[in-house]
Amino acid sequence: MLSRYIIAVILVWVIILTIVKFFGSSTRFRTMSIFCAGFLIGMLAMWIAVHVYKK
Repeated sequence: MLSRYIIAVILVWVIILTIVKFFGSSTRFRTMSIFCAGFLIGMLAMWIAVHVYKK
């Protein structure tokens, strides 16, 4: 279940960043890229926690 969520989130980020890249400014793209990277680091931490603290 978690893997489906991660794949879906990554696909949504790819779509968002593609739209911002072609229709937004370079400053907005850089801001969104940094936000996306932070979000993905948080998702990696969540994935590690799920696998380390199994019940």
